[in-house]
Amino acid sequence: MEYINAELTKHLELDMPWENFINNSDTQRDERLYISVVVKAIENMGGKIGSLASSQKPKDIRDVTFPGAPCPVTYECKKTTNRFMLNDTIPKQSENYYYIMIHAKKRSIQIKHCEFLTSKNYKYNSNREHIENLKKLHEKTMLLIEKHVREGYMSYYEYGQLFKRTVEFPNGLKSRPRPNWSITMKCRE
Repeated sequence: MEYINAELTKHLELDMPWENFINNSDTQRDERLYISVVVKAIENMGGKIGSLASSQKPKDIRDVTFPGAPCPVTYECKKTTNRFMLNDTIPKQSENYYYIMIHAKKRSIQIKHCEFLTSKNYKYNSNREHIENLKKLHEKTMLLIEKHVREGYMSYYEYGQLFKRTVEFPNGLKSRPRPNWSITMKCRE
């Protein structure tokens, strides 16, 4: 796959309409554009695409087969002029797909297997009981906090602030969860 991805990178760096990506003003338009360029490059290299994800879904280009490749691959495309925002697309330890990282300002592309985002120190089988207990403690804590908000002891603002904490990990990955608020308005009858 390394050779195929190196060739794909060359094609994409030549074919990418870099001037269209400078201001970051229309993310969805940009996404449609760069995904179409990636699709065309894959097809020009003899690749066959199994399916495309719908807008705002992870793993943009799925089940791609290339002549001579050992198995189908999937691609998740990310574009930036600064820092790559991964949102909720951090891979599980067992997943097998590639990120196409498009850096518009530098006019460069890197294709990396998703394992570069998983912790090299992650020891799945080490003390799973301890990890499961931590997850249960977190869930119980969240239920307790939710109860206090519902009963008026904690404001929505205070609740939201609990999540605004940036954590930096040794591999360069940063996480900053944030509340995502929505409201359903009742119509007058």
